[in-house]
This record gives sequence, structure tokens and C-alpha cells, in this order.
Amino acid sequence: MHASTALSLIDSVTTGPSLELVAHADWSLSPKKRWICVATRDGTGWRMAAPVPAADVAPPTTLLRSLAQRVTGGAVVGLDAVLGLPAAWGRQAGVSRFLDFLTTQVHGPAWEQFWRPAASPAEIRLTRPFYPHRPGGARQHHLVDALGLQQVGELRRRCDLPMPGRTTPCPLFWTLGANQVGKATLSAWRELVVPALRDPDLDVRIWPFDGTLDDCSRGDLGLAEVYPGDVVDWLGLELAAHGGKRSADARARQASRLREVLASLSIAPDAELATALAEGFGEAATGEDAFDAFVGALGVLLCVSAQRTVWQPEDPVVENLEGWILGREPTSG
Repeated sequence: MHASTALSLIDSVTTGPSLELVAHADWSLSPKKRWICVATRDGTGWRMAAPVPAADVAPPTTLLRSLAQRVTGGAVVGLDAVLGLPAAWGRQAGVSRFLDFLTTQVHGPAWEQFWRPAASPAEIRLTRPFYPHRPGGARQHHLVDALGLQQVGELRRRCDLPMPGRTTPCPLFWTLGANQVGKATLSAWRELVVPALRDPDLDVRIWPFDGTLDDCSRGDLGLAEVYPGDVVDWLGLELAAHGGKRSADARARQASRLREVLASLSIAPDAELATALAEGFGEAATGEDAFDAFVGALGVLLCVSAQRTVWQPEDPVVENLEGWILGREPTSG
């Protein structure tokens, strides 16, 4: 393990029977592409329901509260939006703690434009780092120059650095192209995460900022950054060979393997989920979103049941500001 990564290996997660709900929210700027899959404790195992549109559960501002209120024990929710900020930008902007930033700092008068992506290079500021608002001549070096950095790599967190065999994600603040995550993250922070963190009656703990996954499962609700693409790799799903994840046929071909995983985790699918697995979550465009929500929930369950190793940050910058992606291995450089 490379020393700069500074992560420790957690061989097991002792969340125990007090954890009663696990879910994953597949988030997007578009409300119709927001899906959620929920599993609840059923004796010594779990009962998983078919994914549904998040709007069918609750409005974004109360979605996490509604999940926590379904059970009397703990809940852990995966979210495929960035939970953390790049260290190089943090040093320039005077931001050292992600949770303090979301709950307090960003709501100050100096940060009024933070939630609106800059329309031109001239509008980019440390307090307005997302760019561009729309296509048209935008380049990533505009961000690098305006934010006082040296290279595009400084816009990435350590958990986002290139890894063999994995597509390198766009920098958080870049909001252009199919691979960007900036706009969905802004939406998730503003509509979902901040309201939950500022709810005085809800004990929300975000991994890894609030401790280990075990620690975070002991509040009303634990929240962690999880990416379905990672889980697809963990499970060895063969999507690309059959047309890719957007193909219902490719998804349906994974049903046998996914049923094996469900059985290994003592998860009983409800009737609708069993049908969705067999049909590859349907031919509609939203089938991919439903599939991602389901796979993300499996990823969370793999981690809380210790069938997937969790690496816990020890570097203070990663632990307090950048965060980490649940279940992702440490980078080697």
C-alpha cells in the first residue's frame, strides 16, 4: 500500500442486528432518473424490494428522514454522488472539513454563487468553482487557471485518481459531458444531504467523516458514497460483452449471477424484484437507473456484511475533507 494513501484495512464490519435498513439512491440532476432500492432486515436475513423512483418515496428534502423513520434501528444509505471536496481546492479556498462546509460555511454570504455553475471563465471563483453552466468553448484548463492550480489532476480527490482498468472520472467541478458528476452532486448536496444534516431531529453520520462504517450505522442514518460501476466490477458482471449496461438483454443475462449474490447475503427479493431481475429491469430508458439502484444497494450490503473489505481513511485530509468511496481499494500512487 502506498504511504500517501494512508488507509487502513478493516477486515470486518460489526454493524450487527441493530442495522435494519440498507438502501442505495441512484441520483441525477433529472428527477425522473432518481431511483432508490431498499432492503430491510427480515429475521436473520434481508428482504429487498424492487427499485422505485425516489419521488415515490418522498421529496428530496425529506427522503433520508423518511428512510430512517421506516425502522427503529440503524439505516445505511449509499449515494452515487460525490461526498467530499478536492484537497488542492480546499487549501486555496480555506476549506478543511467537508461536513463543516456543507452545514455552515457554504451558507455564508461569500458563497452565494457556489450552487450556480459559472457561465464563463471570468465568473469562476474559489467560491464559485463549478463550470461550465452550458456548453460552448469551455475547457478544463479554465478551471485550473482560475482556481490557482497547476494541473487538472489537482481537481480530483485521491479516491478519484486513475486506476488500471477503470475509467477516470471527470473532476468534481467540471459539469460538461456524459461522464461529469458535478451537476448531480450539487443537486444531491443541496436537495438531499444538507437538509438532512441540518435536521435537528435526525442523527445523520456520513462515512468516513463521522468514523468507521460501524460508527455511521449507529446513528439514525449513515450515508456513504457508492458507485454501482464499482460493484459491477466486484461481482464480475459481464455487461460489456452483451451490449453494455444500457441494454436490457445484457442486464437480464446477469440474473443468475445476481441471484447467487442475493442468496449469499441472505437477501430474499420480493416478487417485483424477482421479475425485474429476469427481465433486465425492462426496456425503458429508466431500466438502467433502476439497475444501478439495485446494484448499489447490493454494494452497501456487501460492505456492511464484511463480504467486501472496507478501507478506512487515516490521512486527516482524506478523513476530514476529501472522503472516500465505500469499498474502493486504495490507489497505488
